[in-house]
This record gives sequence, structure tokens and C-alpha cells, in this order.
Amino acid sequence: TKRILLKPNEEKKIFWIIGSPINLEEGYTYKSLTEVKSIFGAVDSDEIIFSEDKKVYSLNEIEERLDELIKKEEKKDFDFNCMLDKNDYYKYETVNIECALINEGITDFKNIVVC
Repeated sequence: TKRILLKPNEEKKIFWIIGSPINLEEGYTYKSLTEVKSIFGAVDSDEIIFSEDKKVYSLNEIEERLDELIKKEEKKDFDFNCMLDKNDYYKYETVNIECALINEGITDFKNIVVC
């Protein structure tokens, strides 16, 4: 059991490491259900599949990947770049600017208005 406290309307990604059962028989697929339950009774679940013929990751590989995911999860950053269609303009010309806003973090920002 892992207890997580969230602020009102807060969303958070939680990661944890589980071990696969030993003595998996070749040719068989094993399934397990992971369940998350809120104190208000809401339940969500997902299926975990174990199989001898699936890729096996060492604990070190998993911990490294988990560190990457956590660092990316904590990063809430944007890259904002604008380009002009030319360097010089006359007063009567319309300036054309093209901008790109790139989310470099993992947080999904919705309905962003840039002006």
C-alpha cells in the first residue's frame, strides 16, 4: 500500500517498482491486476503482464529510467521561439512573425493563450 496526498484538483503521476514472479514457465503469460483506490471509493485498475519471453530489465536499468521519468515529470518548462520572415521592414509593411511554443516538460498544459 502506498498512500498519496493530493491537493484539491491536483493530478500527479506516481511510479513504483515491482518484481516479476520467479519460475515463470516458458510459453505461458501471467497477468496481475493493479488497483488504485481513493478515500472516496473511486477505483481504477490496470493489468500487468509477466512472461518468460518478454524483455527483462535489471533493477539498475529500471531505477535509471525511473529517475529520468521523475526528472521529466518535475520539469515544467516551455521553449518559445519567434522568427521574422525578413530582417528589415518599411513602416507601411506588415510584419510577419511565426512563433513556436514547445512544451519541454511532461505536464500537459491545456488551453494556453499566447498574445
